[in-house]
Formats: sequence, structure tokens, C-alpha cells
Amino acid sequence: MSKVNGVPNGETGLDKLTELVSSLNDAVNALQNVLQDRQLPPFQLDSSSPHPLDSGLPDPVSWYARKAIAGLCNKIIATVQNPAERAVVVSNAWLLPVALNVVIESDPPVVDLIAEAGQCGETVGNLAAKTGIDAAKLRSILRVLTSESYFKEIEAGRYVLNRPSSVLVTGNAIGDLVSFTSGPSMRGGSVLSKALRHEGLPVGEKYEETAFQLYHHKPLYPWLMENSRYLTRFHRGMTQLELYMDPGIPSDYPWEELGEAVTLVDIGSGRGGLTMTLLKRFPKWKAILQDREEALSAIKEFWEKQATEIVEADRVSFLAQDFFAETNLHVTDDSPFVFMIKNVLHNWPDEACLKILRNLAPAAAPGSTLLVCTYMPAIPVPDTKPLSVKEYFNEISGKTMHDIQEMHLPIPEPLWADWGYGSAYETRSGATMTSLLNAAGRDINDLRNLLQAASWEFISATPMRSAASMIKAVKPVPTILPN
Repeated sequence: MSKVNGVPNGETGLDKLTELVSSLNDAVNALQNVLQDRQLPPFQLDSSSPHPLDSGLPDPVSWYARKAIAGLCNKIIATVQNPAERAVVVSNAWLLPVALNVVIESDPPVVDLIAEAGQCGETVGNLAAKTGIDAAKLRSILRVLTSESYFKEIEAGRYVLNRPSSVLVTGNAIGDLVSFTSGPSMRGGSVLSKALRHEGLPVGEKYEETAFQLYHHKPLYPWLMENSRYLTRFHRGMTQLELYMDPGIPSDYPWEELGEAVTLVDIGSGRGGLTMTLLKRFPKWKAILQDREEALSAIKEFWEKQATEIVEADRVSFLAQDFFAETNLHVTDDSPFVFMIKNVLHNWPDEACLKILRNLAPAAAPGSTLLVCTYMPAIPVPDTKPLSVKEYFNEISGKTMHDIQEMHLPIPEPLWADWGYGSAYETRSGATMTSLLNAAGRDINDLRNLLQAASWEFISATPMRSAASMIKAVKPVPTILPN
């Protein structure tokens, strides 16, 4: 093998960079083929209108191609950027959420003023005059945002809205969520290192409080109850975010395999939107929505408006139940319950999760099914035969999501196990829950161990067009020993 500066040619940075760029081109080609086949418009950064693939259920190729493109672009940056420069830039990444918070929370919001100006754009001088923010300082903030492709500076000091910044405009639920994540949540995260290292405590002592609690002097949920503006915006944003991040849950999991006549128990249901979708699809299914007593009236009202026929047919009931208390349900002579815990366990540390799972015991007959819908970062699988990006998209092209699930393909190289930046939302969610609630991201091994400790047998993990995966477990049937 030839060498360059004493390094085998196959291991040089140039060859790795070429591989990354080639893989990026393959992922882009896969996405462009989808746009052509479906006669969709090209992606436009400078347009303030959403692309058709920004909402709804995308086809599998475009779903994974966008993940691959984001992950490969980030790896290219990490490969070519000076590590010293990158370390300093990343350590100052807190400036991005701060800048987002400035343009959302100013009075009036800077983002709204820029949006109202249309294609002509708005000058930093006018923005400063209307918001009371110093023009030079505001321009520094806007430079941070334009460097990350939020807004476009069309001439010196004049800005227009673009597609990334369009979701921040007042009235957009994602902007509502960002006002929380870039404000109270980020400020809580600023003391996460202190909380993890138990800084300031005698040796051997540990903080019981979350980082959020250390900063705000109150746990997350009580704090939200006292800050109604953020509570409303937080819930509205999270509801909308699920539509963007989890579009494939209703269609990609093989729900029909659960049976023709099922009683689905939705633990910590919230409004129970997924359960409503399933009951509309499967006319013999019933459901029990379980949530806190104070939430039930709003949940009932939602169902009475959106699923009147289901309510009138007594196919849904509402149970006041704290999931940290033993369930009021009991095993029946009918078919076993199917329990579903969606977007709950990732909010809690292991001890609390075990309590939630064990509290199902009085209603969980042997053979009962448990579905856990949760974020699950991927892990390396060393013995798996590697696939290139080109091979990966050749394999899945023209396939349904169920076909792809059956193929059990690894994430293609040179991407890492979790699509890298293409799965940034999932990986960051775990750390966010650490800061807010002392929870942590759990991979497949963590979840298997958690379920086993609560006397549930792990069966499978199903990837979906979603930030979350669906974990299936069953209550083991006791082994009868021969006399």
C-alpha cells in the first residue's frame, strides 16, 4: 500500500473526506429521485414556505435520506475543521438558543417584524427602534442566527425570513416550544455540570435535585404550573412536535398483529391521539385512557368532540390513575389487556420507571402485551456486515416501511450507529431529560434490562418513521414444573 507522509494511503484524511463527500452525493441523489418521482418541488432554503416533506408522512427513502444528509454534512465539517476552532465554536453553542430566544421573546418579537416586512426585509435600525434593543448588539445576535441559516441578510443590516426561521413566528407551535427550550430549559441546563458532579457538596453526598431545580429552585412540573404562559406554550409545542417527529407511529407498527378485539390501556395517555386513531381503524378495539384526575375532564371533552361515535358506543373509558400508584385495573376473564406507555419512560430515572412498570402487575395476566414507545439511541453492532450509503438506498428503494423493518439493515457507513447529526433530536432528548428530570437516554440494552427487572420479557424493537421506536414486551407465562 502506498503511503502519504508515512500514513497508509487508505487511511489518509483525504480518502476519508472523499468517501464522506461521495456518500453525501449518494444520499442527495436518493432524495432527488424521490422529488422527481413524486413531482415535488426542490428544497429551498430562502423560501419562507414549508416544503411538502416538512409535514405529513414521508416515504421511507426521503425519511432516511434526510437523516443521512444531515449526519454526513456534520461529519464532513468535523473532518475538515480545525479541532481547536471547532472546540471553541461548539463550547459557545449556547449563543444559538440565546439568539433564538432574543428574536422570539423581544417585544414585539424580532422574528414577527422581519416576517411582516416580506421580501423587502427589515433593517436592523428599524428592528432596534421598535424593540428597544441596541442596534449593534442586535446585529451581533442576528449574525449568530444567519451563520446557522436562520434568516438571510440580503444586504448589510437588512434581513428577510427564510424556511428555517419561519417556524419561529408567533402562532407557530414550534416557536412556542423554542421559547421554553431556549429560555427556562437552557438556563436550567447551565448548571447541569454542577448537578452531575455534585459540585459544592461534601464527598459522598449527591444532589437529589435536577439541574432545572437547582437553577429555578423548583422542579419542572410545579414550576410550569406557576408559569402558565410557558405551560400553555410548552404543551402546545410538544403536541405539534409529535406531528413532525413521530409521523410514522400509527402506520409503521404492525398494530393488526395485536388482535381483532383488543382492550388498549393507554398509560399517562394525555389526550390519547394515537389511541383515537387506532380505535377509528379497528372497530372492535376498546380503550382505557389513564391519566391524572385533574386532566380527565379536558381529555373527555377532546374525545367527545373528535370521536363522538366511539364515546357513545362505550368503546372508550377514562380512568383517574397516577402511574406511580398501583393500577386500579384487575385481570379479567376476557382477553388480556394490551398496555401502552408512550413518551413517558424517557421522562423518568430508572427507579421511577420500575415503579411505573411494576404498578401494572394487578392487571397484567400472563401473556399480556406491553408496548413502550420511547426514544432509543442506536448502538454499534460490530459483527454486522457494513453497507455503503449507496448500497443502503439501493436496498430500500421501492420498499414499504414494513419491508424495510424485515430487512434489519444496519445504518450505512461512514455514518455512525445513530445517524450522527441526523438523529440529533433523539440524542439530545436524552440529555435534556437528564437536565429537566434526572432521567437519561436508554438504548436497547438499557430498556431490555429495565423491563426484565420489572418482570416483563423483552420481545422486539421496531424502528419507525419516528424519533421513537416501539418496544414490545410480554408478561411471562409461569413455567409449570413436572411432578
